[in-house]
Amino acid sequence: MHAWLFRRVLALWENKARAFRWEMWLGMLPLLFLAARGSVGTFPLTPNRIPSQGALVLDHAVVNGPMALAVAYAEWRRSNKLPAVSRGELEAAWRTLEGTPLPKDPLAAMMRRFGVLSEAPKPHIVVLQMESMGAAVWDLERAGVDLLGRLRAHLHEMFVFPRAVSAGLGTHITLERITTGAWLKHISRGPYRRNALFGAYPEALARAGWHTLFLTGGVLHWSHFDEFLPAQGFQELVGMRRIQEAIPEAQADGTWGVFDEYLFRYLQQRLLTARRPLFVYAMTITNHSPYHLPAHATPQRITPPEAWVDRFIRPEEAPKALAAYRYAADQAG
Repeated sequence: MHAWLFRRVLALWENKARAFRWEMWLGMLPLLFLAARGSVGTFPLTPNRIPSQGALVLDHAVVNGPMALAVAYAEWRRSNKLPAVSRGELEAAWRTLEGTPLPKDPLAAMMRRFGVLSEAPKPHIVVLQMESMGAAVWDLERAGVDLLGRLRAHLHEMFVFPRAVSAGLGTHITLERITTGAWLKHISRGPYRRNALFGAYPEALARAGWHTLFLTGGVLHWSHFDEFLPAQGFQELVGMRRIQEAIPEAQADGTWGVFDEYLFRYLQQRLLTARRPLFVYAMTITNHSPYHLPAHATPQRITPPEAWVDRFIRPEEAPKALAAYRYAADQAG
């Protein structure tokens, strides 16, 4: 029966559908393109875009062998390769900086203990990394442009550095440098992403009794944060899937993850229900291009000075970018 059907189909193909072959192939090209791309969204399907059920073990098992090999090769080509440092070079650098011979344990010599901190009650600590936050924002605020919304009312409770600039040109580069102090780029995307770095303060906070939590509205695979951050002392990672489980109505922006208001709602829930001191490093995503806002949000009409608009690579995006930033800052407040 199967052989008969096969012969019939083959005969139909050879005798009656010959004139339509080119049309068939032309129609299949878009399907082949979509199959190769793996997605109809903003980005093609990559390991960064394959969150499953929020369990990192399951997420790591999703990637197939050829894709993993291709990604590994691409990472190897662009990764930073740290040069080997000899004992003599280390001794010379120490003598130049300290004026003394290199001690037996250099790391111990660079540490100092403060007993007062260990005895005092431990408060919750929240570090918020916001896209595009820097001196330019304060320039506009001083010019009378409302970019902070409800966040402005809390400035007196914060340490504010109005002349601050970004730690790096790029979201993941900034996060790497703020959390570890390392000045190399793309560590999380390279072969050293699973290595614990000496300047990673989340590890010190974890040892001191804080529960260290990384929180983002996006996917945890992005820039291999799911591998890099645990090595730096983060005990728990929460991304868009966990936020959507806790807040079922959480909407996604279609590009990066859930909107920032849901990230802040989840953060508030964790702080109110925590049974031990929390250290939270939270990273916003809504004020990142393409600057989508939730349907129920009313974008603020912000008209910046012309000289400030010229700083944009694409000046036509300035109004959307400022409205998205104002939304994120207002939700933080």
